[in-house]
Amino acid sequence: MSERIIYKHVVVIGIDGIGNFNAKAETPNIDRIFENSAKTFSGLSMDPTISAENWGSMLLGAEPVVHGLTNSILNQHDHKSDILPSLFKRIKTHIPNATLASYCNWTPINNGLIEKDLDVDKYTNGNDAELTTKVTKCIENKPTFLFVHLDEGDGAGHRYGYGSKEHLEKITYEDEQVGRIFNAYEKAGIIDDTLFIVLSDHGGYERSHGGYSDTEKYIFFGARGKGIKKSKIGDMRTIDLYAIVLYAFGIDIPNYDINGFSSQIPKGIFSEYKGNYIKIVGKPFNPQTKPTPEIRSEKGLLSFISKEKIKLALFFDNNYEDAFSTSTPTECGTVKFYSDGVRGACTELGNNGHLIFDDIKFGNESITFSVWLKINRELIDEPAVFANKNWSGKRCTKGILLALRCSNTALNIGCGDDDFDFVTPFPPEISTGWVHGIFVIDKDNRKVQTYYNFKLCHETTLEPQYLTELDNMPFTVGNDGLGTYNNEIKQIFNIDDLFIFKGAFKEEDIRALKDYYEL
Repeated sequence: MSERIIYKHVVVIGIDGIGNFNAKAETPNIDRIFENSAKTFSGLSMDPTISAENWGSMLLGAEPVVHGLTNSILNQHDHKSDILPSLFKRIKTHIPNATLASYCNWTPINNGLIEKDLDVDKYTNGNDAELTTKVTKCIENKPTFLFVHLDEGDGAGHRYGYGSKEHLEKITYEDEQVGRIFNAYEKAGIIDDTLFIVLSDHGGYERSHGGYSDTEKYIFFGARGKGIKKSKIGDMRTIDLYAIVLYAFGIDIPNYDINGFSSQIPKGIFSEYKGNYIKIVGKPFNPQTKPTPEIRSEKGLLSFISKEKIKLALFFDNNYEDAFSTSTPTECGTVKFYSDGVRGACTELGNNGHLIFDDIKFGNESITFSVWLKINRELIDEPAVFANKNWSGKRCTKGILLALRCSNTALNIGCGDDDFDFVTPFPPEISTGWVHGIFVIDKDNRKVQTYYNFKLCHETTLEPQYLTELDNMPFTVGNDGLGTYNNEIKQIFNIDDLFIFKGAFKEEDIRALKDYYEL
């Protein structure tokens, strides 16, 4: 058995937004550094493929649905958690004399992911070359743990397109910074006692990211250090950075808990490590199609909720009629129906057709949406499921929008001055088939909640600016409020049983709806 190596120094260089596109770019420094080391071009970003969710998982060791951070939340976050201490705090707890440093292009990492009471040398600069100059000075002091975040690669992806000539050229620029940092460790005389890591948080598709297409989810990870042999790393995710760093310092790794700390050691990095890597393999969830019960029957919709609390009930049983004839839609394009819904038939919406309900208004009231969504792993864009606001161009308009991605949904709420996306991945145990979503906008208690298959998966605070009325454009099912976005991206999707309930559902309401579906 190989001798366990404990490193005196660890440096992590996170390059935002390059995914694994460095395989297509000129990267002489990364190629040289990791030529005979452990690496992979098929590491996985966390879902959603967004910065806060991924840097949060790397530095807190938990899934995005557990740490709950998004870009907007992280920007205002003051991290304090005994359950999920930052990687910096855990290192300091076990190595009290450790010197810690975090040099980042993106301010929220330093402000929102590191406890304020820790003695961490922090520096922020929006220019990666200038940031690297400061990093090389920091290395002269031989830090125990140094975290570096470079961001200009992601900026080029957003501006020119991921994988574009300009994006690849910026990756070469980022490679220069990696080379400068590596040379600084050599100059300081500590490279042989250092675990040197480079990784990305996500890639991108066209000029955006957040979905889970191949160009968004696959990332590069490389590790070089004493005792690490040339190898291809096995299954790994960005979240695993936390456990890798702990292991390098000889610090015990917390027990795996999918609802808490879930960072692991991938195979192929440390030759002496023989532990198992837990991989959740999803299965299709395909409930047997049953007839829709008559709404006033013993098992019908009105068996657990009064008609007065139902704003809209669309069963899509070969028609798009509101079950209570309260609202009459206008059909745009062609709405299609199929016999394999969860209850009765389901519908196909998107590029082919959508529905407009001019008389559906939300005002200032709390609201609950319930819908069955069919998971489509081939989606590369994010079609709007329903909305009364736009989803392209100027997005800061009043309203609510639910977008469907290949592995998650994004609930977007806008007040006219700004908006935020509330992204929740589908449960990892469900890979394809149907998923039931409940989206609760509780204005009284200032909460937004997402339930998948009747289990609470994500909750966030609703900021005061979103407590006003959220009506702007006509309520549209199968497109955004303008009725144009899904036509532009040319994608379709299937849904069944879209209900809108007045008020915010509570746990007893969730259980009653679950019983209605006999699940």
